[in-house]
Formats: sequence, structure tokens, C-alpha cells
Amino acid sequence: MVMAGRIKRFSENINIHYFSFEIFFHDELKAYPKMLAIKNKEIYYSKNAHTVVIQDNERKCLLMTENKLPTSTNWCLIPVSPAHYECKPTKKKYNKSSFGLKETDVVYVHSGSVSPWAGINQIIEAIEKGLPDNTYIFIHNRSKFNKSDGHHRQLFELKENGANLILHDGLFESYDEYYDFLLCFDYGITIYDPDGGIFTGKNIEEIGLASGKFSTYMMLGLPTILSKCNTYKQIINDYAIGQIINDKNDLSYHINNHSLSKCKKSDCEQFYSMVLDPTKAIDSFINALS
Repeated sequence: MVMAGRIKRFSENINIHYFSFEIFFHDELKAYPKMLAIKNKEIYYSKNAHTVVIQDNERKCLLMTENKLPTSTNWCLIPVSPAHYECKPTKKKYNKSSFGLKETDVVYVHSGSVSPWAGINQIIEAIEKGLPDNTYIFIHNRSKFNKSDGHHRQLFELKENGANLILHDGLFESYDEYYDFLLCFDYGITIYDPDGGIFTGKNIEEIGLASGKFSTYMMLGLPTILSKCNTYKQIINDYAIGQIINDKNDLSYHINNHSLSKCKKSDCEQFYSMVLDPTKAIDSFINALS
């Protein structure tokens, strides 16, 4: 944004289209003077953007307030979401038995970072409280597990002590292979725990449709347990695609009470098609450029 703003100073005929993938907040940057200086410049130059592209209305409101953007700003909402994937059952590489599970086992998958901001503390707590018979949590780490990491070490200890837990950190050759892998499972876990970091503070507190994990689960038809944010609360009010973690009902509650059992794969896929498929929004934005 800052580079584009500087270039525009030399040519008023240039339109700036600002893609906001992360929202940086002034008060979270106070300990980082150089980044704070860049943030101040971002605020200054973003007011001259022709279009601001962001993921949903909640994040739009956050950025508008944080950057003091004028009400006349032109907005384009595009969720962080994969293009539609067509499952090919005849080419499936993975199934539950690939990981020592029975096809009748119920499996909740967490895929991505295995860190506190990504909900690992809540997942560990749910495992420690105990899972129902024939119910497993499958954790796929986007990087390699490291036993020098206290959370990773705790997971290995739980597994060694007989917890219904599968740990996996294998790589995938393509998105198609990754989607095929995820299709083995029954339900998704999408948790974000803000920790005050510049990337993992307020930016993920209202993660909403900036979560590619959530969008991928929906595309593949996996009902999902979600951390509480305004966008997810509204979605769950309108669509039967998952359940929200709150002060009363934590992850363990939802798993042990089978909260997702009435959610249908087809409803998740339809929600993706109606709300999360980025194709139409991207096409609309590109057409507006011409």
C-alpha cells in the first residue's frame, strides 16, 4: 500500500486497489517503532485507494475504523477461499484406514499451525477431558512436529498414554492431494485464540471469512466447530453448518455431546457455493477494472 501510494504521487491517473489480507492495529504495534511508522503511512495512503478488497463486512468495519477510511471508499468483499474442487472418488489416495482408523470411527480434524493462537490449548484440553469411544482428534501440522516445543511434546505424551489422537505432519504434492486427505474425516475444527501479536492479535479475533481453513472445510462438506467471532455467530444463526465455542460450551462439550451430528455435508457444500466460492466476486472485481 505504501509503495503504491508513493507512486501515485507522481501520476494522478493511477488507481490504487488495496488488498487487505491482514489488518495491523496501531495499538499492537507500539513495541515495533519501524512497523508503526509503516502503519502510519499505510493509514495515510489507504485513504486514496480507489478500491479496498477485504474478506467480509466485519473486517471491513475494523479496517475502516483503524485506517480512518472515508465513507465514500469503494469496497470489494472476497473471502479467502479455494476455487471449487471436484472430488474424484475413483482416484482417492487416502481413507481412515490409511491412519490406522476404522471407517466407522468419528474423526475431527485440525489442520494447519499447531500453536496457541491456532487453538492448540483448547484442543489439548478437550483431549485431556476425554473423547467418546471411537472418536478421534486428528492433528495435521503444516510444518514438522518438534519435541522441543512444549505443546508438541504434550501432544506426543497424550498419544503415548493412549489418547484418541492421531498426529501427522506429512507433506502433500498438490492441493488436490490435500483435499483428498481432508475428505477422509467427518468434522473440522477451526479455532483462533488471539494472543496480542501483530499478526495473531486483533487480526484473528475477528478472523471471519479470512480463514482459508474454514472455507476449505466448507467446500469439502465438513461441518465445523468454530471459535466465537461476530461473523461466525451470524453464519451459525443463518446456516446449519457447525457450532460455536463459547463460555458455556467448549470444544469438549461439542465433541462429547455430538453437536455436529445434525449438520449435513450437503448444507456445508451449499454454504460454500452461496457465500464462500470466490469466483464470482473475483470476476466482478476484474471486470470492473476494464
